[in-house]
Amino acid sequence: MPTYQMKNPNWILHFLFIALLLLSGCSRKADSKITSYIQHITNANSLSIMEDKRETIIEAKYDLPINMQADYLASIMAIAYSDTSKSNLESKNIEEIKVVLTVVNQTDTFLYPVKLLAEYKKGISATATFIDNMLRGRSNENLSLVDTSQIPESRLAEINDIGTQIKTTMNIEHISFDGFSISPEDIRIIQMTVQFTNKQEQMLLTFQYNIANHKIFYFGLNDDGN
Repeated sequence: MPTYQMKNPNWILHFLFIALLLLSGCSRKADSKITSYIQHITNANSLSIMEDKRETIIEAKYDLPINMQADYLASIMAIAYSDTSKSNLESKNIEEIKVVLTVVNQTDTFLYPVKLLAEYKKGISATATFIDNMLRGRSNENLSLVDTSQIPESRLAEINDIGTQIKTTMNIEHISFDGFSISPEDIRIIQMTVQFTNKQEQMLLTFQYNIANHKIFYFGLNDDGN
């Protein structure tokens, strides 16, 4: 499964996985290297990148079914491309990244406005900070990250307890971030999932974030956010 993962026994370093997603400041590489890089981190059987007017098109193919949502996988490709090709996007005034994903014989297309990708990344960063605070028993520091009309302050105290239970009972070996999906009703809203896993079990955390107010407004444990 193409995820951003790390093994780290030190809690303070758990969220270095986000660095793979937030490669801001990375200088532009040759197109072939960018293509190879994205193909490598997403395990695509084949991947190509082309430009058409003000649109960059990423086409990726998988011969076998994938073990994650297609839109989550597509978002990883879009973010990785925008971060490694920032200067190219700016110089050519690219407005949109289109990801055409073919899995076996099913093809889906996902569109990412370049101007919104930076806002979506803020949601990713907020999510990483939220989880770090939760696992450290500092959920009160998440107050500035959440929409308190949806996640009241009393709920943050409960989240502290959840973090303590996870930390003491699960013995986490991997933390993986599986990209994000954009709400079909409102492109300002994204949903993200983070997985905690060890040899015996897996735990899924779901977050929803609104780029209009830069707030997390939903947190769920072992659910799909619906």
